[in-house]
Amino acid sequence: MLDPERPPRPEDLERDLVSLARGLIRLMADYAYHFALVRHIHAEADHVPPEVLTAWHEAGPAPVDRALTEALARLEEAGLLDLHGDAALAAGHFMALISHTIVQFTHYGVLPLPAAEQDRLITGGVSAFLRAYRAGGKSALRASYGPADDLGRGKNDRTPARSRAELGSEP
Repeated sequence: MLDPERPPRPEDLERDLVSLARGLIRLMADYAYHFALVRHIHAEADHVPPEVLTAWHEAGPAPVDRALTEALARLEEAGLLDLHGDAALAAGHFMALISHTIVQFTHYGVLPLPAAEQDRLITGGVSAFLRAYRAGGKSALRASYGPADDLGRGKNDRTPARSRAELGSEP
């Protein structure tokens, strides 16, 4: 999918990220029993000891998260992405944008989703990701609001200032 020794060319980046996203989504069908267990874990999380959930996360989702984070960081090093100093957050955004709606519609692959709809959701997710993270481009949100202040407001934000207590950061 993404060869770390040969990063995509800028003109192929979107195509290659769509291919990666399709592969990640295909895992739900290829490992249906695994995702059946994931559904149970999510449904019973409030009855599972936190240390068990942590161990499961470290054995399953965390290595995938780390691998995706590293792959995106290499794309940044190659000058293709600008991860704004947080590769892990960008990886989380990528996964959310390519998979969340599909997971919700299919219940982790239980219900079928027409291939055209799945493709539309995947390509739309990758396009949104690239609008935020493609190197050389400015995020529309960051460009319009500027850097955030310590209350999470951009310089052009007209939202009334909130107190630290409202934000949950009361010292």
